[in-house]
Amino acid sequence: ARLRAGRCCLMLAQLESALEHFQIADAAANAAKSASEQIGAQVGSQQVRFLEQAREGLATVRRLFSQIERCLSLSSAGRCDDAIAIAREVENKCVAAPLGALLVVRSLLEGGRLAEARSEADVCVLAYPSDLQIQVTLARVMARSGQVDEAERALALVLERQPDCTEAQVALTGIRSAIHFKGEGNAAYGRGEYDAAEKAYSEALTADIGQMLKPVILGNRAQAKLQAGRPVGALVDCSEALELDSSNVK
Repeated sequence: ARLRAGRCCLMLAQLESALEHFQIADAAANAAKSASEQIGAQVGSQQVRFLEQAREGLATVRRLFSQIERCLSLSSAGRCDDAIAIAREVENKCVAAPLGALLVVRSLLEGGRLAEARSEADVCVLAYPSDLQIQVTLARVMARSGQVDEAERALALVLERQPDCTEAQVALTGIRSAIHFKGEGNAAYGRGEYDAAEKAYSEALTADIGQMLKPVILGNRAQAKLQAGRPVGALVDCSEALELDSSNVK
């Protein structure tokens, strides 16, 4: 039963629980093997098999922990394709949970490949419609792609279903604050007050805790800097925006 429970937890990406089950199974199988050896009895093939399965399970869980850490590290370093390859391996092991797919979406987001991220997120939502983390991730992709209203509605729906969802709370608060300052920046830009517009866009970036609108706001701030005669600063913002959204033609 321990081994079966460990395998179930592995499929469900409940890795801490899987580790615990396999550790207990390993200890029990090893104790039974030692007891047989102490009395001079032959170690049964079933005992050997249980011990092998427990240790194989432990190795798999530990490898998954390492792969997840490696995937996140590669994603942060901009090595998107390498991160995705590892995420797919995680997906193949945790077949009844969205963990691997979420890692793929995160890697694509970090790599600025928003169209692919949206496609992956849509598939993930269809496969796990009740998973709120997927809904928040999809909202993040929407916002990064400039679909701000859609993202805001998606986060509001998540909070209707689970009011204490911290990730959704932070993201929604950040979006609404960023929209406020972005509006101030747009108004200042329309009046030809480019320094004031740049300041408002900078405040929007600070307010956007979840970095949901970052590519859009960076693009706006770059335009304000350009109009104010600061092309070097504008280029820095454009480059950062392109890292987050490589398809951003504007």
